[in-house]
Amino acid sequence: MEKEVVLFQDIVRGTFKRWKLILAICICVLLLGGLISFNATSSEKSTGTVKLYINENYRQEQLTNTTNTNGIMIPTYIEFIKTREFLNEVIKETNSNIKYEQLLPNLLVTTITNTNYINIQYTGVDSKNVEEVLSVIVDNFINKVNKFESDITVDVVDKVNVTTIIESTNVAKIIILAAIGGLILGVGLAFVLECINRTYRTKGEMERDLEINAFGVIPKRKNNKNISLINLSSNNIEREAYNSIIVKMRRLNKEQSVKTFMVSSSLKGEGVTTVASNLALALSNVNSKVLLIDANFKYSDINNVFNISNKAGLNDVITNNRKVEEVISNYSNSLDILLSGTKIENQFEAFEKYDINKLLLELKEKYDVVIIDTESIQSSPVTQLLTTIVDGVIVVVGAEKVNKQSVKNTLSSIAELGGRIVGVILNSADTFRNKI
Repeated sequence: MEKEVVLFQDIVRGTFKRWKLILAICICVLLLGGLISFNATSSEKSTGTVKLYINENYRQEQLTNTTNTNGIMIPTYIEFIKTREFLNEVIKETNSNIKYEQLLPNLLVTTITNTNYINIQYTGVDSKNVEEVLSVIVDNFINKVNKFESDITVDVVDKVNVTTIIESTNVAKIIILAAIGGLILGVGLAFVLECINRTYRTKGEMERDLEINAFGVIPKRKNNKNISLINLSSNNIEREAYNSIIVKMRRLNKEQSVKTFMVSSSLKGEGVTTVASNLALALSNVNSKVLLIDANFKYSDINNVFNISNKAGLNDVITNNRKVEEVISNYSNSLDILLSGTKIENQFEAFEKYDINKLLLELKEKYDVVIIDTESIQSSPVTQLLTTIVDGVIVVVGAEKVNKQSVKNTLSSIAELGGRIVGVILNSADTFRNKI
């Protein structure tokens, strides 16, 4: 049996998370309904009636006195009036631009039970046509009866009477139907979008699909800033999320001597720099001596996060222009930062020529934890090289950003390179979806 990756309740929560889309569709449909009701014109409906009496005196005299003879032939006459042949003659004589199938639904022929009365009612849009159609029906019916039933007479009790009603557009009804239709359409579209979504939206979905336990879940920021440091002086859910992760990192550090952590992702824009920076800051706040290294050479941004000049850094070390001690910046008593430094061409070749492994071993002796911010694994040979050297790799997965298959490809690449995945973090996760 195939495993259930996305739970129905997650889809429902995600559907209502798209309330802005639902509201927008409702408003559009309401505006369309209002436009239709505004431009709709009033319509006229004319209804004509006529009452006939069927006199069957001769026929009744032939029956016994104990039999109720009233209305015996009336059902037959009613069905005769509604026959195709009879009504087609009426249409032909009135020159009506309608067909039998259009006339019959608007024609109502009834009787009063156990009487010889026949009521004929016809509804149309033109009062003159309605009157003409009823008059021809009566005349033709009388002629037919007189032709085939000499002992029966037909009397017109109530002459043709036509009433016209002007039907105005029911604006309230249109608006209500538009609101209901817009809501159904909006919810339906949101539900479909959730069903075809191929990104990781919740921690549970990611864990079930990748068959791993998430290293942590970092909530989405309300201000939508991609890169920003956590506030260490307040107890908010974001700070608690990072504290939960560093507990696991410190356990790995203590129990398995994992000191160098590379933070990477599948694609650009999943929040690697934000996560790496805040993990370093959170660790330094619990008395760990931490070094944060910016190896995200193409999109270097740690200098802006911590407001430090990027005149010299790791690139200057690997090109043998500077010593590492000279280019490390001190941010606080427990946190040092090694920026990317001067941009160089042939980044990968420079890394291969330099003994980066030796440098990391030296730094591990000086620091409790070394965190390395890198580019995405799929696009950077330098990141792939670092994967084989560091003690552990933390993969950041941007919630609702990256295709599931891309994440799986990244994890497979790390395994093929011989790297060790110590954790997968779901970043910028929606608090409503994840019940944070």
